[in-house]
Amino acid sequence: MPGSNPLVDAVAFSVKPFGFRTKARSWYLENPETILIVNLQKSQFGNQFYLNFSVVLRSISTVERPKQYHGDIRFRLEDVLASAEAELCVKLLNLENQLFSDEERQACFAELVDRALPLLLRCGTEAGAAEALSSKALPDWMLSRAGAERLHLG
Repeated sequence: MPGSNPLVDAVAFSVKPFGFRTKARSWYLENPETILIVNLQKSQFGNQFYLNFSVVLRSISTVERPKQYHGDIRFRLEDVLASAEAELCVKLLNLENQLFSDEERQACFAELVDRALPLLLRCGTEAGAAEALSSKALPDWMLSRAGAERLHLG
């Protein structure tokens, strides 16, 4: 579709099979213990984007409809990719460069999103989130103090 954002299309394509619901540039998956959020954030300085992942622990959340920044665990896509993939990710997220056609950008970006989604989906329960953090699949600096206490990691 003309004028569509290939990054939005890539994320929507990747998360839809898991039951994520969309609102603006965010996708939500509500579980009994957690809310998983994928958020495509536009830079205020240009046509660059960031893909944020967030895990809200329902047991300690004080927000009825949380946004990505309310997450107890938060990370960006490039934080959980290998170095070469992270570099590619940054290039794909910069719509000002002309290195890729929209179709190439969408396909390549969807592949990178697909690599990070299993890590986010592991956090569908508090036990899964605790395991992802304790195994160092996620660096612990991405965890709020309240989250660390709730997951007995602090």
